[in-house]
Amino acid sequence: MSKLPIGVLDKEPPIENYEPVYDGNDENEKWTVKIQDGSVYGPVDTETLRRWIQEKRVLANDYVWIKEKREWNLARSIHSFSDLFGNISSKISTPSNSSKYFFPTSKTKLVVMSLCTLGIYELYWFYKNWQFVKEKEKIDISPFWRAWFSIFYCYRLFKTVQEYANQNNVKCRFRAGLLAFGYIVSIVSYKAPNYWWLITKLSFLFLLPIQGTINELQIKLGQKTKINRQFSVWNIIGIIVGLIFWGFVFLGTTE
Repeated sequence: MSKLPIGVLDKEPPIENYEPVYDGNDENEKWTVKIQDGSVYGPVDTETLRRWIQEKRVLANDYVWIKEKREWNLARSIHSFSDLFGNISSKISTPSNSSKYFFPTSKTKLVVMSLCTLGIYELYWFYKNWQFVKEKEKIDISPFWRAWFSIFYCYRLFKTVQEYANQNNVKCRFRAGLLAFGYIVSIVSYKAPNYWWLITKLSFLFLLPIQGTINELQIKLGQKTKINRQFSVWNIIGIIVGLIFWGFVFLGTTE
């Protein structure tokens, strides 16, 4: 693929429906593609783009820039290419009865475990959500490293949750960019002087709106029972260790 410089097409891609919306039958049409990681490729002719789709280099959930409409549309929504994807809309929009969307856990558990494990649970939270994205989108990423370097990948995850919510008519009550900014600032505040470093332990606050949307997705798709509200033995051990730590911190502040 030939890659365009970043920012050549800066209009944010919308979430489209699953029905074909554009009949791009002109073989001389030039197409530009934006894949899931945000990279932009093109312009290329129809034959080249069809070949990319057949080679799985462009997927159904990737975006194609339509020059006449001046907007991005899902690749599967364009007549010229819909036959290459087959009837996939139901597989994308509706999970099986046993499936879960992202990492559904209660907000209470997220707060308690984040505080008591000193943020380690947040790494696990990111890992589980990226694991879902990897399996669902069939993309070659490392959930572990994306969790470990969460400050670099949090925005992309938040945005992905937002996109899935929009696809399933679940209202999003957050702005991915603002939450990502707040999360990053809270994480890097560990270098703050005196006891200001404790701000970093509040980073979970910026995950709560994301978790709320994930849980609403579960309920919307009839998977309310999949929301994890239970505390396992290991969870309880983590809570006990965390309480001991915070006890020492409290004693240190009173001296």
